[in-house]
Amino acid sequence: MSNENRAANRQNDPNLHTVASYNMSFASDLGKPWGSEKHFIHDSLKRAAALGLDASDRSSWERAAQLVRHFWTKEKNSSAMGFQEMNTSTKLDKIGDPFAGGDRRLQEILSGLGLEFYSANVESPYGFPTVVTVWKKDKLGEIMSNKEGNIKRPYKYVADLGKDGEFSLNKVNIGRPISIVHTTKGFTLINLHGPNVSAQSHTHNMIELRKAINIHVNRFVRRHNIRLNPNKLFIMGDFNDPFNAINREHPLLIDRTRSSLHYNTEADGTKKVKSCCYNFNSACPDTDLNPTNKRMEKNTMDNIFVNNQGHQIMADEHECFIRESDDAAINQRIWPGTIKKNASNMLNGKSITELSVGERGHLKNYQFTGDYVMGANVVKSLQTYRPAEFRQDVSLESDHEMVYATFTSEPVSGQVTGGTRRKRQTRHKKHRTQNHRQRRTLHKKRRTTHKRV
Repeated sequence: MSNENRAANRQNDPNLHTVASYNMSFASDLGKPWGSEKHFIHDSLKRAAALGLDASDRSSWERAAQLVRHFWTKEKNSSAMGFQEMNTSTKLDKIGDPFAGGDRRLQEILSGLGLEFYSANVESPYGFPTVVTVWKKDKLGEIMSNKEGNIKRPYKYVADLGKDGEFSLNKVNIGRPISIVHTTKGFTLINLHGPNVSAQSHTHNMIELRKAINIHVNRFVRRHNIRLNPNKLFIMGDFNDPFNAINREHPLLIDRTRSSLHYNTEADGTKKVKSCCYNFNSACPDTDLNPTNKRMEKNTMDNIFVNNQGHQIMADEHECFIRESDDAAINQRIWPGTIKKNASNMLNGKSITELSVGERGHLKNYQFTGDYVMGANVVKSLQTYRPAEFRQDVSLESDHEMVYATFTSEPVSGQVTGGTRRKRQTRHKKHRTQNHRQRRTLHKKRRTTHKRV
């Protein structure tokens, strides 16, 4: 029996770690139909009201939080979870009354489960985007720290990915946090929300995010003078990699540990988990998807929209076709004249002008990847977390799905982490060559793409 199969048969094993990641939707937490989440918030609250469920402004987020608690109470090998699009409660307290949601509310819901929390935020023109990392204290340990005089210095780190490399050239990318924490039992947990640059995924193989992650890992290691154990390194996040550029064939390489991180077993290879998203451009049947690397526009496409009344049909690279009027609504430029403020568009006494994505937004129609958890030794491949107690056809919790995978922190057969100095140098050279070859190929691909434009 292989190490993976043997590990898969164990329960409550201290070396088995089920790790999850969940984009909770900052707008749902605020109870505001803002940004790309506004269509989800509109539809989920109206569906909840029709089902006789709580349809108050923040109810979708509260349902998502109950899904999170379900994970921690039911998954026997649960070890860690990363949350993106969170809010820092104390930052919002300053605006007015104490804020009902955010990281403080999450901690209340998960109280009594023996969990450690690290909430980290960065400042942006739009507020304080936050990521929260949660883990089992008895299994992974506390945040490690050392003393410098009378000052206790915890081994934790936060930075803004939007200020790195080419991401920094567009201020829209500001406010994308990455956090790192190191524990007393030698575990390193990375949590991130990557900048949303579509071309990075469909053309450039996420090279900018790959580089940025390694930059911050190196800074963290130098700052705290620690040695990372590749078997105890887990990364969680919304990578904004909708077209699955990071996969088993093109894994995330961590220079500092000279290792590759994966979310699938070798047997599952490049299998995709489409966890995103409830929106016009990312949810549709396969027949309504633009399969090319070019923006497409068509005047008629009745197989996509029945009675589209001559609206122009358009789709960006590898995205779902949408009507031009829908696109205008998505980008908050104009609203289609067919949307009126009447009784059918009222919810909680407020006028709702967001368009309904409808059945197109069902989970089976999600087209984007990018919500990942990764480690060196995968036991059980990435999948979405949606137990039978929750609706199976459409989400009432968040516009993203929670994802999870299981890893072992034991070295697998054939893996070498020690050895003589010469052997370590040979492994380092091999990893460095692999990394260099990957970057050189991507650079060549990018140069060729630029020539075509």
